[in-house]
Amino acid sequence: NFRSCPDASNCIGPLGTKYTPARLYNWQMWADRVFVRDSFAAMFPDRVAEINEKVDPGEYGCESYWLRAACCFIFVVIVWPDLVATRDLAQLLYALPTAPEAWIVVERDDDGDEPVSVTFRIAGMPMNWKLANIVMVLLPKFYLWLLTVDIGILFLMETAGIEDMVINAVA
Repeated sequence: NFRSCPDASNCIGPLGTKYTPARLYNWQMWADRVFVRDSFAAMFPDRVAEINEKVDPGEYGCESYWLRAACCFIFVVIVWPDLVATRDLAQLLYALPTAPEAWIVVERDDDGDEPVSVTFRIAGMPMNWKLANIVMVLLPKFYLWLLTVDIGILFLMETAGIEDMVINAVA
């Protein structure tokens, strides 16, 4: 709650300083101010203490904690079906028999010459193919899901504007 800042205990921003209404900027303005401060420090390394004292980049933040949490929740709900599909693939690989069996069944007529029907079924899979599917499909798919969620939430948490955050949550 920004109205209780700077005296409340949860008024610490990304740079570790206290939020105040006068020092609260959107992400782009805050990033520009940090860049200017760091550029001055790089140009005048002997005056870093003075630069840090006089050049205050402020802090950035979203106007609503609950909106930020809701946007992150919506994002996770949107990518959740892919995790369920990964779990289903893991269950399928576990449930498949390890014996090599034919996946195509051809039924022939009484003479045995002409095929009457061809059906596909889920049959056994040799252990080496199961391991190959686990290593080359299942684990990378799960890792990509984790990276998507991690980077997506990080991106949402660093989005300063409310409108941008809502749009990014469902993009």
